Amino acid sequence: MVKEIKIATESPQGKLKTRLLTGQLDPRGFVDAIRDLDQSNPTRDHSEANVSILTDPEVKHLLEADDKASLLYHSILSLSHFHVAQRKLMEGDSAARESLQCALLAAKQIEEEGFDQWCGYIEATIAYMDGNRQKLESIESMLEEGPNRNIVRNMIRGLKKRGGIDYKEDYNNKRESE
Repeated sequence: MVKEIKIATESPQGKLKTRLLTGQLDPRGFVDAIRDLDQSNPTRDHSEANVSILTDPEVKHLLEADDKASLLYHSILSLSHFHVAQRKLMEGDSAARESLQCALLAAKQIEEEGFDQWCGYIEATIAYMDGNRQKLESIESMLEEGPNRNIVRNMIRGLKKRGGIDYKEDYNNKRESE
């Protein structure tokens, strides 16, 4: 189970929740603000608190009930879970799997064009954790050119080279091809 953390009302997420519940912030503005928090630093320090506030029953109900915010809700929920997993992977923590599975589940709620690429990237990260190079190579061939495909290529190279995972090394290796 994904670790729940208590969100203080004076935290950025707590303040946003209060504004959402009191009508001072509309659902789309709430999701945009959570995305801004997510992107506010490269180490994604807000990711666990973001997951916690996004899965809060009151917040979830309001966001899923709003047609305009629902798509954005599932998108930022997936991204936040992914960033929790990424932080764990950087530390070598195998507990990242559950967060990756939550990220994939949230992403699969989105039926917009292009989200299959995001789902593929998450599935590739899970295959990487499993050391499943064959599945990783299969997924890589389906991804469009871009940063995520390049990272998957790095993962494949890392598995070939080491026979095991080192997410920090393979994620941060910016080579596009050998």
